Amino acid sequence: MKKLIIERRLDAPPEKTLQSVRQMARSFGGSVAGDLTGGTFSGKGISGSYRIHDGNIIITVEEKPFLLPWTVIKEKINEFLAELAA
Repeated sequence: MKKLIIERRLDAPPEKTLQSVRQMARSFGGSVAGDLTGGTFSGKGISGSYRIHDGNIIITVEEKPFLLPWTVIKEKINEFLAELAA
């Protein structure tokens, strides 16, 4: 099975990032379980995990709906992280 791994420097504090991710997930009927070092997420057929280390976040998407391209998921995650930094 294919996975999508995104590693990116956090431009926002980890606390703000995690809080925003939780709020976004809830708004889409999803959930995030974990803390400032790592955890899991799921919602709308997408699930995976995240790790935060040395100011970087590593997001691994392990499952997705069949018809949703990996490129769209990557684009949306990167857009969301960029908005947090603004």
